[in-house]
Amino acid sequence: MKRTIIACEVFRPYLEELFKTLPKEEVDYLEIKQHDHPDILASHLQEKIDAVKEADEILVIYGLCGNSILPLRSRSIPIRVLRVHDCAAVLLGSNKAYKDRFEGKPNKRYHCLSYGKSTEDYFGHTSPEYRRIADEYGEDNADYVFEMMYGKFSTPVTYIRFHLEGEEEQISSREEGYYSIVEGSLDMLEKLLKKDPDSTDLTLNPGERFVGIYDYDQILKTVKND
Repeated sequence: MKRTIIACEVFRPYLEELFKTLPKEEVDYLEIKQHDHPDILASHLQEKIDAVKEADEILVIYGLCGNSILPLRSRSIPIRVLRVHDCAAVLLGSNKAYKDRFEGKPNKRYHCLSYGKSTEDYFGHTSPEYRRIADEYGEDNADYVFEMMYGKFSTPVTYIRFHLEGEEEQISSREEGYYSIVEGSLDMLEKLLKKDPDSTDLTLNPGERFVGIYDYDQILKTVKND
């Protein structure tokens, strides 16, 4: 099977770790900062998808990520994505682990090796709670509600650890108590790559579109275009 993989830069060290035991594949990475503008990210993803001319499938390793994948369309080649809100669920290994860790805590932040020294908060705008408010009242109002209810920053920050080179240095660069360490899992990524029957994925076919569910289980579905 011939496929093209497009992925967020956040997954680079973890995919490279998997490629030590799985067949090596080329991956087209998009920088993490594109999450700051979901509409622009959606446009860039669609450009990448439209540029693929010969493949059996296009694997887009992103979650809902602030609704950035909702506008995507399959022109002729099926697009397979993960049914997750964001990379934290992927790195924790399951939507259940994500729910257990973050449900009811939309102000909680997470960090991993890929974020380097960044202090950006990539969690708030991808949490189900935020999306529900934003979809009903608009993102400006959702930002205001979150700021009033939770403040901009909260600690401890969840650090998702895989015991890879550079992680301990990253963790020790912060004061004690800044991070709450949890062990990561590559299970979800590995099942996606292997097209395992238990993979948490969803395929978008030509003539379909994505619809966000914003729960902790289904996350995302496809429907026929209007």
